[in-house]
Amino acid sequence: MATISAFEARSRNFRRSPEHLADFCQSRHQTKSALQRIICLILDEPVLSLTRAGRDAAEDLVRRIDISAAISDALFGLTHSPFPLPERITSLVDSLIALHADIEQSIALDLRITDGVAISLERESLILQIIHEIVLNALKHGMYMRLVGTITIEIRPARCGGLTMSICNDGWAMDPRLSRNEGLSIVWDLAAQEGGEVNLVARPAASFQIDFPAENSSHPQRITG
Repeated sequence: MATISAFEARSRNFRRSPEHLADFCQSRHQTKSALQRIICLILDEPVLSLTRAGRDAAEDLVRRIDISAAISDALFGLTHSPFPLPERITSLVDSLIALHADIEQSIALDLRITDGVAISLERESLILQIIHEIVLNALKHGMYMRLVGTITIEIRPARCGGLTMSICNDGWAMDPRLSRNEGLSIVWDLAAQEGGEVNLVARPAASFQIDFPAENSSHPQRITG
């Protein structure tokens, strides 16, 4: 079974340990500066400006760097402090669609979050990591060769102060053998860290439901909506 990457583990440790906050902020600043420098080097390279193909390649590379940075921002706040959860989810999914969908495809996000849901920043980050893996799988498999589609994400209160997140798409039915591939196995690992339970329905299209227990009241929480 796949495990979380060392980077993800370190990022979580930074969020959970206040004494490491300065280290994480410095890493965030360094990453942002490095990406800006790479973009400048690409745009200033004279060879790439000699032909239309070179200019197009440079522009596409810069676009992909920008999208990758946006995904990292949504997941970890890598180049700036985290936005509110609805904005982070929208940025993450839109960026994944821009990076992985074919140019002919039109894939939309339908995001539904119950107003007033209280979620800690730590759980927000874990939710976003789960969304990343499920949406990426949908783009690679469920939406393969489909011109139009919708990815629906719903977050709502559950019993006893818990939280339920549902993620589905209107693409192809899911091959059950994919439910434990490298990416999706991370979904089960991440949910387990917060005592969450994952339920998957593969047909007519992949539909995930993750149920989380109530959070520890000592965790600072942000109110959505």
